[in-house]
Amino acid sequence: MSEVFILSSLKIDPVTSPIQEPVKLSFEYALNNDFKNWKWVIKYTVDIAFKRIVLDVLHEKSESIASGKYTKDIIIPKISTEGIADKDLLNVGLLTIYGISDNEEMIAINMVSQITKNEKGELYKTLLSPLE
Repeated sequence: MSEVFILSSLKIDPVTSPIQEPVKLSFEYALNNDFKNWKWVIKYTVDIAFKRIVLDVLHEKSESIASGKYTKDIIIPKISTEGIADKDLLNVGLLTIYGISDNEEMIAINMVSQITKNEKGELYKTLLSPLE
């Protein structure tokens, strides 16, 4: 059985930025099936010692998509972290791009995120590509 989704490249721009700043993701992929009601959904998971907080970041409108090769650009808006303590954010998190068809998760692209503070005390995120 062939894979439904093949990720061939992923560019993160910028790799490191303030947590509240947008990030552009550009990726090339292939789909081996046709899908109705396909949409991209992005979530950010804050991983705290005994719990996880999952933040909705972006939901795109559904569309039909045919099998084939594609290039996709997504602008991830600011990650809204209001109400979450800095000490909980200063850890490893996970930014996930889901490909969903008819409310069923077909694929997930996971990017590990490291949150740090700069010398001014501002929170910065560094996203790591799963292809590197």
